[in-house]
Amino acid sequence: MVRPCRNSNQNGTSCSPESIRAGESREIVFAINGQTPGPMIQVCQHDLVIVDVENRLPGQETAIHWHGVTQRESPYMDGVPMVTQCPIHSNSRFQYTFKATNPGTHFYHAHAVTQHAGGVFGPLLVKQPLQDDPHADLYEFDLEEHVVILSSLVPSTLIVDLNLRENFTKPKSKFRSHAHFMVNPGYKYKLRVINAISSDCPVLFSIDSHQVTIVEKDGAPVQSQDITKLVILPGERYDLVLNADKEVAVYNMRVKGYHFCQHVHQEALLIYDGAESLKEEIPLSGGKDASIFHKSCKDFLACIPELKGKPTVESKKELHLRSEIPNFMFYMAYDFTIVNDFDGRVNFRYVHEGVPYYPSYLSINSNSLRVPQFSNISFLYPSSPILSQAYDVTSETLCGTDYNGNPVCTVYTESGKEGNDSHTFHMHGYHFHVLGSGFFAQPIDVSKVQTMDSQKKLPRNLTNPPKMDTALVPNKGYLILRIYTDNPGYWLVESRQSNQVDEVGLQFILHVGEISNLPAVPKNFPRCGTFKGPDFLFT
Repeated sequence: MVRPCRNSNQNGTSCSPESIRAGESREIVFAINGQTPGPMIQVCQHDLVIVDVENRLPGQETAIHWHGVTQRESPYMDGVPMVTQCPIHSNSRFQYTFKATNPGTHFYHAHAVTQHAGGVFGPLLVKQPLQDDPHADLYEFDLEEHVVILSSLVPSTLIVDLNLRENFTKPKSKFRSHAHFMVNPGYKYKLRVINAISSDCPVLFSIDSHQVTIVEKDGAPVQSQDITKLVILPGERYDLVLNADKEVAVYNMRVKGYHFCQHVHQEALLIYDGAESLKEEIPLSGGKDASIFHKSCKDFLACIPELKGKPTVESKKELHLRSEIPNFMFYMAYDFTIVNDFDGRVNFRYVHEGVPYYPSYLSINSNSLRVPQFSNISFLYPSSPILSQAYDVTSETLCGTDYNGNPVCTVYTESGKEGNDSHTFHMHGYHFHVLGSGFFAQPIDVSKVQTMDSQKKLPRNLTNPPKMDTALVPNKGYLILRIYTDNPGYWLVESRQSNQVDEVGLQFILHVGEISNLPAVPKNFPRCGTFKGPDFLFT
């Protein structure tokens, strides 16, 4: 049973601080309409979505990004302050209006990392007719209570929220991790799993005694693949099919963190109908079982599935994949540059409400600063929204050009010279094809990667590459992706999940099209300038 699509009505949301019960204690979080995760938004493909966001956060600006929504013909609604819009000031309101053109499991969140981490996020489901779903024959149920949201309010706490109607703001047991959902024996269910964690926290996901089948990633169908364990990166979404064909019982759903959250784990319950009386008697497993669970994927790169794309009506139009050589080819390297004596070289001062500030961590780290860069270029947000106020942004602050209507292939490399961390990147406005990826035992220069590619030593999948909007560039490695630039706008490409206070963010803007290619700026669209908020510069 798949619940039918309903017409989309206007949704009003407000962001405000709330005291939320979390287990046996209370924590102050940022809430949406009094809850976190925020309310589920569930619409049908091509519905018009209208959301009024009222900012009640005292003294803080905000904006909402619709993670996974490509915003075709509505680039002004992407929710990136000083790129697509002005920040929504405290005690003011902004209306987001866009068509849900691309189906799939998405979510929304505050663009400021601190607000996202504090609770400003929620699920966004864009459903499509069953006849358009290439995997519709694999499951019988696609229910909103089977959305799995992984989140973290503090770095040491991992929260699994499955049944959104019984989320942890109104717990039925003393265990915050005691989220659960019901299945009937003998049926197949679609699970929509969202890693909404704002920090750099890949997680290992599994259900005891069960295989699951991957059918979609980031809202794009893939060739079905059976797995027992799955690494889900920050910002990724997976649609999985669960076959409830096991003995009637209560089973643990397990989530274990990696990287900066490697010491946290959490469990939830999968309950077969008929075993409800057992659910309060089943103890959630502790660190011992979690360690065994984690051991099989000690290197999380080994548990990232190798996916292949699933042909759809839309993908058949993507003829640019038939050409081995795209119109434009770029090799981009990112790494950290150690800047010494930065006080005399870089001015990080910013002004807020007329008052100058100087970030405290720059004074604390007085010896040196790790500055992340793409191709030795640092990113700073423009002084005015470059999309809606292009003429207010001076050309001296911009580099590069636009690539509208062309197949563009980019090879991202992470040299690994200044650290051992891999980074997850999310591209706004597009789904890209991943043609290949790999990593090396030693640090590597982008010139070496380019030479290897010219010698055809970096294999590409041009037959059935998977589509996604979030992917990992492995440390000391590379990622090859390709897009067809048919969605004009200024689109952010970012790695937001930074836990290092001295990292100012790995970002750049993909500029597609000229002003004449863009839809008109919405009537009465807010204008602003010379704004530099700390959350937008230093997260």
